[in-house]
Amino acid sequence: MAGWYIMQILGRGESERVVRRRFISRALAGNDMQRRRYLAISGTALTLSTAGCAGGSDSGDDGGGSDRAYFNNALDVIDEELGVYDDGVEEDYVWVDYYTTGNPGADLPIVGGAYAGSVDAGLGLRLQGIAVSETDPEQDEYWIDIEVEWAQQFMNDEISESEYLGLIEETIV
Repeated sequence: MAGWYIMQILGRGESERVVRRRFISRALAGNDMQRRRYLAISGTALTLSTAGCAGGSDSGDDGGGSDRAYFNNALDVIDEELGVYDDGVEEDYVWVDYYTTGNPGADLPIVGGAYAGSVDAGLGLRLQGIAVSETDPEQDEYWIDIEVEWAQQFMNDEISESEYLGLIEETIV
């Protein structure tokens, strides 16, 4: 319901995918504050639309949110933009195997932005991501790690988008 509402206001009948791509491209072309505002709005909308539908293991609190529910928000964005092969929630981290575009420079803003929005909404676990080939998902292209603190600093305007993505890039294995 929240996704439909946003689509009607922002896209005036355009598909949600088109609206999100337009907002992402405008946010990337604009300043960091616009990007943070987009992430906060999309994270809130996703929380409202998926919080009641989350399944699987929970490692978060039971008082209004769980790490699984918050992580599902990020997974929805990653899946829509890149595709998700597999995911999970462990005791001290969350993980996602996502299909790569073949260009980490194109993948990282999507994965990092989705993760930052979920951290801002309440996710408290670091992310381990594995980029996999669409033609052979068992073939790892590269691995990344994103710390909660980096996402919080990004969302709190303590570091810029380029600094945030730089920290993520340094973890590529």
